[in-house]
Amino acid sequence: MRWKLAASVTVGLLAFAGAVSADGIMMPGHLIKVPESTTVYVIGSDFARHVFPDEPTYYTWYRDFSAVQTISDALMATVPLGRNMTRKPGIGLVKIQSDPKVYFVDVGAVLRWVPTEADAQAYFGPNWSKLVADVPVSLFTDYTIGAPVEVASATSTLPTPSASVTPVSELNLRTPGSPGTVLSSLGSSLASVATLGSRDVTLGSFNLAAPSDTAAVIKSLNFTGYIDAAEGDPDFQRGYDQDLTGATDFLSALAPSVRVVNAVTGDVLAGPVTMPSDGVLNFSNLSLRLEAGTSLKLAVRGDISPTFDPGPNPDRVAFDLTGFSAAKPDGTSLAVAGLSPNGGASPLQVTTIKRFGHAELSWVGGSGDLIAGHESPLGTLTVKGVDEAYNLTKLTFQTRGKSQSINTLRLAWIGSDGVPRSVSQPYQSAATFSDLAVRIDQGASVTFQLYGTLYGQDKAKRDEEIVVDVNANAPLSLTSLATGNVIDQTADGDHLKITSRLGDFLVRFTTLAVRLDPATPTTVPRTSGADALRFTLTVGSDGPVRLRHLSFLIKPSDVDTQGPSNDLLERWADEVGNGNEASTIAVLRSSQDGYATRLAHDLPGRISYAIYRNDLRLTAPKGVNTVVNDGGLIEFIWNDDQAPVLAAGATVTFRLQLDASYFLTGGRTMTIELLGGHDFEWLDTTVGYPGSTIDGTNVNGLPLQTSNLYVP
Repeated sequence: MRWKLAASVTVGLLAFAGAVSADGIMMPGHLIKVPESTTVYVIGSDFARHVFPDEPTYYTWYRDFSAVQTISDALMATVPLGRNMTRKPGIGLVKIQSDPKVYFVDVGAVLRWVPTEADAQAYFGPNWSKLVADVPVSLFTDYTIGAPVEVASATSTLPTPSASVTPVSELNLRTPGSPGTVLSSLGSSLASVATLGSRDVTLGSFNLAAPSDTAAVIKSLNFTGYIDAAEGDPDFQRGYDQDLTGATDFLSALAPSVRVVNAVTGDVLAGPVTMPSDGVLNFSNLSLRLEAGTSLKLAVRGDISPTFDPGPNPDRVAFDLTGFSAAKPDGTSLAVAGLSPNGGASPLQVTTIKRFGHAELSWVGGSGDLIAGHESPLGTLTVKGVDEAYNLTKLTFQTRGKSQSINTLRLAWIGSDGVPRSVSQPYQSAATFSDLAVRIDQGASVTFQLYGTLYGQDKAKRDEEIVVDVNANAPLSLTSLATGNVIDQTADGDHLKITSRLGDFLVRFTTLAVRLDPATPTTVPRTSGADALRFTLTVGSDGPVRLRHLSFLIKPSDVDTQGPSNDLLERWADEVGNGNEASTIAVLRSSQDGYATRLAHDLPGRISYAIYRNDLRLTAPKGVNTVVNDGGLIEFIWNDDQAPVLAAGATVTFRLQLDASYFLTGGRTMTIELLGGHDFEWLDTTVGYPGSTIDGTNVNGLPLQTSNLYVP
């Protein structure tokens, strides 16, 4: 790793894991950096970022950088800068580069002088000098000089910091205020975008830190508001500015009154007061008490006028803490520092005021089979009021091409009162839901479920493909709750964003489900024709099913036995040969005729055998030497007119019988899997066999697999 000693930690090319949560929440103890910087910070309980000034300091706290999280430059800029981190207490000794004195680092960044070499050796052993780290002169002021350590004796010991000491606990001991001074800094809870009519908008965010040696009472607060009317000259003016039309935009017209609140609890601390035309706010006769070493998070909040005219471009506003006064509890004045932390007329944090907000619609379509005559879920629509609250009154859904099978669509959601709501519309190439009256709060989302009911088999079109989407070019309406402005299907991308992930459905006439029969054996005797698997097929009540293709994958434990014809799969291959007629090693029977008929044998069809290796079928298995993970694939295949028919609503039990006598020795195991996908094929009608076969993708219960079956 490459390091250089500078005013920050340099970490070379290390990659940092993790990320602060999507909404930018950082908690005390988080380690953060930005992508193109090597500086690492820790978040303190004051929610400021405190820098590790060099490599030795960082390594007294952490062994590596696995906990460091990378955040964006923009997010980093919202986090106020705190103080330098100091070395972990109890870890080694330090000295200033220009002074021979050696110090022990105690809790609270207190340096305690070790007066003599004898004391150092008594406390730290004969190699004490190897524990001494040089601290640059520029960082020495981060520490406080305390009392020297005791002269070493048989009973004297150094204080041992708690094993639970952390950077946050250490920062808490190093109280945020300088002795006798109240410090202000920039906060991080600003609203970056607001729209006309928005209420309780945070326009400024600040921190006040009490001194380390006394409680403080904040007596007055002075804020200055700035506005940039986006007239092409990106400057901020105090109180008012001219827009592109030459009209004057007054901050007092945009936010007629403001108040100061506790940014954590929301409690009003001062105001509301009327915004003066010059943008200068004075809050006096306050009595806000901060205990020694504590901090207070303040926010300037106001309601944005719904009738304000920002002109052709959005306005930007900013507030700064330009003055405050404080005193001790006994009335003695305290010094203050850190005024204008937001940069005054060149603000670091601003709020953009837009005439219109914007909404986002996100459609996620489903996939699978839709059954004629039934209602099924088609997809999910999420509607979000990004920076404004809306009343959603109209939505339209369409299909790709006119569907012959859909009868009605139903839209369902949970109302703001927690009560489920739904409304239905007939489908005629599209369906528009009007008069919805669904409230979408600012920054919040409402999720809608769309359902479709298909016509019965007399009108639905078997195998019809149905793709549903929200229609961005048909009736759509979102009305601003603040201004009454309407976003409709003609809105541009600045006001309405619609994304779609389309699904794909096929119309079916019935369903099919698979289940392992409880009577399936756990032991398979080493004989021919022994039951190895029992399973059931259950048909939906809407219509019968005709089977076309069933595939079973057998994996025996004796695979890869050395020598030819030396395991079950190889000996089955010798029996079957390369003609693939596997009726001598596998039989399938059903409960429909009391298990009398051998399916695909007595009932014409064919049974094939192949060795299955890495998703490949070795269809000429004779002479193949098996390897680990090989399996035997046995397939039962019927022509349409010979395939077994399962009646509507029926549950039929099937028994797969295998010749296990080909195991060379006893004490073996095997597993059997009834495969899904294209290895399972069926028809949902028996009349004329229209359309294509259906695979097992949407058959409930596939694939189906046994546990290990014992072959004695």
